Parts: sequence; structure tokens; C-alpha cells
Amino acid sequence: MKNMVLGFAFDNNFINVVLIRKLRPKFQNGLLNGVGGKIENETPLNAMIREFKEETGLNIIDWKNICFMKGDDWSVEVFATINENILRAETKTDEEVEIYSVHNLCYLDRCMPNLKFLIEMSMEHLTNPKTFRRAEFI
Repeated sequence: MKNMVLGFAFDNNFINVVLIRKLRPKFQNGLLNGVGGKIENETPLNAMIREFKEETGLNIIDWKNICFMKGDDWSVEVFATINENILRAETKTDEEVEIYSVHNLCYLDRCMPNLKFLIEMSMEHLTNPKTFRRAEFI
């Protein structure tokens, strides 16, 4: 079972979101997705903090758990955060970090099929935390 994390970091006004152009796994090659990776003998939150720092150079620790997705041989904990420093995100691995306008998500090409939905759900959770419950997709 592959246990992974996926995160969406927004600026304070929900104008921009940090995404990454994936090379791996093969089925994601060339597609945009949130930043994330494998959980390695750590909590999902600690994995999210570590993966985001490794891939963008930003040490963001205030992540909110948005949802859990599970397939036959994989699981993903999805996180989101608001941080004023996201425009400082830089590519730190061989996968290109990119910053996109949230308002132009409908125009994104070559992205994971659930990307727009997860971004919209993340924004809803961050703006209305008292009315939003963590979702599970199993």
C-alpha cells in the first residue's frame, strides 16, 4: 500500500495556488497536481510539511486536513493552507513548481482530473472551517 500526502498552498486572498508539474508516477507525467509525496515513517502532517519544503523550499507548518482518498493499493491525505509567502516557492527537485491563478483554474491544461475539485474543496474548507467536515473518498 502506498500512503501519500497532497497539499494545496494558497496566498492570503486565494488569488494563487502552488502546483507542481509531475514527472512521476508515470500516469501523472506532464500533469499538474498539488505538491506531495510518500509518507515515510511519519505522520501525514509531518510528511506534508517535509514534502512541501523539499519540493518548494518553503517550511509551512500550518496545514489543515481536507480529505482522505483511498484506492485498492494507495491512500492520499489531502491538506491545504494559507500562507503569505507562497510566491517565494521555487523548484527544488526535477519536478517544476508553478504558481497558478485560482481564478483561471478552468483554463488549466494537462492537469490531474480531480485537481480543480480538490482545489475548490480546499478553498471552501479554509474559508468556512466551521461548516466543513473532512471528506473521505473510498
